[in-house]
Amino acid sequence: MTVLHTSTTKLMKLRGTDIKARLNIENFYQLISAGFKPGATFSVVVDQFSVILKIDSMGTNTVSPKQFKRRSGDVTGSRIDLRRKELSHLGDCDSLFVIYRAGVLVITLVPTELNNILRREQLVTAIKSGRLSATSIFSGIGTLDCALQDGFAQHGLELNTLVANDCWDKATTGYLSNLQNMHSGASVVSHTVGIEQLIAGQAVDLSNTDLLVAGLVCKGASKLNVATRDLPESHREAGHQFINVLMLMAQSGFSVPMLLVENVVPYTSTIGYMLLCRVLEEQGYQCVLVGDHSGTAYDGINGHAYGDFERRKRMCLLVLPSGVEFEQSGLEKYKSINQRTIAQIREPECMIDQKDYTKGQNLFSEKKRSKGWRTKIVQDTETSTHVLSAQCYKQRSEDPRFAHPEGEGSRIPTVIEHARLKGHPESMIDALPLQTHAHEALGNGVMRKAFVAVGAVIAQNMKRWACID
Repeated sequence: MTVLHTSTTKLMKLRGTDIKARLNIENFYQLISAGFKPGATFSVVVDQFSVILKIDSMGTNTVSPKQFKRRSGDVTGSRIDLRRKELSHLGDCDSLFVIYRAGVLVITLVPTELNNILRREQLVTAIKSGRLSATSIFSGIGTLDCALQDGFAQHGLELNTLVANDCWDKATTGYLSNLQNMHSGASVVSHTVGIEQLIAGQAVDLSNTDLLVAGLVCKGASKLNVATRDLPESHREAGHQFINVLMLMAQSGFSVPMLLVENVVPYTSTIGYMLLCRVLEEQGYQCVLVGDHSGTAYDGINGHAYGDFERRKRMCLLVLPSGVEFEQSGLEKYKSINQRTIAQIREPECMIDQKDYTKGQNLFSEKKRSKGWRTKIVQDTETSTHVLSAQCYKQRSEDPRFAHPEGEGSRIPTVIEHARLKGHPESMIDALPLQTHAHEALGNGVMRKAFVAVGAVIAQNMKRWACID
């Protein structure tokens, strides 16, 4: 039935009581256009979330006339004054939504509040079933999703990916391979297109998704990106992607209960981040930055603090329905000191082309040093490293290099060593035979142990909130 008008109202107290159960709607046009003219009778039906008024010749309620002053002279409109104690269950709402249709008025929760209730109900149902469904956008080869799934499993919850999207075909191939290897029997629908195409074609149905995972493109906000790091929204490829995330959620009516966004820590200081959170909070969500905090400052999640080699910090934004309690102190139990050394994760020297130790010698030139560039050489005895980037194969000064175990020279880690530095099994890059592709995929991914911890803490909180534990 066609919607003629919408507006908002709120319940008032019954006279002489503190009970909010009086509904008063009055106007000179909307009610009349919907058939609620003065003198018309109507029936009333009250259910869990709404009050339905329907024009009915046998109804016991009557529309009253109401005079409205105008410059050109008074006009007569309509007034509905309904006083019933059974309306009191809606009295706690700050605002109610009024929908005008021909012969029918529906007074219900405002959509943001109703959606939040439905999101919580969907989440409880999924948690009690022991299985949550996920959709992954900007998925890469699945380093984030596989870690989250392993974390959920630690608390007896299965996180099953329904849909994965990445515009890079090599990433999609790797993702499908990894999800199948790590979670036997998994069936994932893949979309190897830009997210803008998914939105334009309305190709993704999020109605059954409990968690939307977004490894948001970090190029714009990364400190390495000198061109746009001060205004990351200007980055041609990455700056606007938070809008695409919101558009995808909007297509589902913001029905998805949870959203997890991963990015670099500096992203939390951007306009994009602020707008992302503001829109989501306006839609009835709460936004939680998961990880370490120094007072009011957010420090992110440091992979090395959870037992991996890389001292890599990432942002983890968890978006939940309002009213869902989340306690992140449980992350502490997953922190550990890495006892392994670089020597223990190096590939055997017989597998290394010794010419690799002579590459990138320009990094050690006097010209580079005079500009303050310092190449990071990692010794075999060390237990941590700086971050190995996606384009480390280009022999850049910001990437750590392994010192020769016996002679002179240094080299970038192999792709196998790169996976080990971030805590991933070697099988994670099995579908990427080219070293450049494997480095790109790993460098754009996350460190494993930290996000296993995140998954575990999310699962633990959800079970506690749903009264499972």
